Amino acid sequence: MSNDFCMDCGMLLSPYTRICSVCGYDNNYNDFSDIELDMDKLINVNDDFVPEHYPEF
Repeated sequence: MSNDFCMDCGMLLSPYTRICSVCGYDNNYNDFSDIELDMDKLINVNDDFVPEHYPEF
């Protein structure tokens, strides 16, 4: 997908903006300072997956 389309909803972006007028998503690269990740929770959620319980994976 090119920079002309929203990375969230896929709509065509206006020529001079990176903020989607449909869903409001900010499509700027390297501008994720407002996104906070709770790494402990993220790691704990992934620990519940045991590959032996899912042979198709």
